[in-house]
Amino acid sequence: AQYLCVDSNVHSPRLVRSSGRSPSDKSSSSKGGIWMDRNEVLASLKSQMVRCLENLKAVWKFREKIKIDVGTPVSWDNEEHENMLKSLWSHLKPDIGFPGRKHPHWKSLGFQGEDPQTDFRGGGVLGLRALLYWAENHSEMARQIINTQPEKVEQQYPVSTAGITISAHLATFLGVKLITLNNKSKPELKGISESPLARALSRSFGRDELDAEGLFFELFSVLMKALDARWKKSGATYFEFNTVLKGLSEELTEILEQEPYYFGVVIKQLQIKT
Repeated sequence: AQYLCVDSNVHSPRLVRSSGRSPSDKSSSSKGGIWMDRNEVLASLKSQMVRCLENLKAVWKFREKIKIDVGTPVSWDNEEHENMLKSLWSHLKPDIGFPGRKHPHWKSLGFQGEDPQTDFRGGGVLGLRALLYWAENHSEMARQIINTQPEKVEQQYPVSTAGITISAHLATFLGVKLITLNNKSKPELKGISESPLARALSRSFGRDELDAEGLFFELFSVLMKALDARWKKSGATYFEFNTVLKGLSEELTEILEQEPYYFGVVIKQLQIKT
């Protein structure tokens, strides 16, 4: 019979050929390890390898979708985009009817101008999808953030515009980068090995109920809450927005550099710091 002694310290299996003795008889050579039937171990490793490849394929496919969304401008002339903007309004301002495509009321959601379409230029339809996920799945938190801005005008910040910036920032963490050619920006993908957030996502399948898209937008929602908490705590002004965002980005980078075993760790650590 053949057994594998899985070294619990280095996670490296060692193959041992036995002569009819049970693994318990080899305690002297399995110190710090666990004896398992060779065939069972190899079957388990094969299953994990297949699952790993499937996860990487799913994450790559998701990143392709993100790349497309970043490069797709939001337009009122697109029926899907219009419906998404209407849904965003109804979730964040349920007591006020839809104001139309262009109205000062859009500023109350944290857009910079009277037409929200113009604010999405920096993040494409990804920014709209992220804001809508946040509004649909974290409505109470989203409305509270929007409705509890500091009294001093100079200490307020455009919440929805900030969300668009965060979504675009997260896209870069996934390895989506903008290449400028002939004065036009075109999104491209880096390899997963260069994208710590993509690696964290690929390790999460089977541990989290959500798919890659759900995990990505949950992280976005946590970052929205974290940004608001840091903003109000620091008493920052509008002109310090990039400084606050940079600090949050550095925190996320620090967490991802630790190569967390699954995505839930990333979210929990950000929540603890918030």
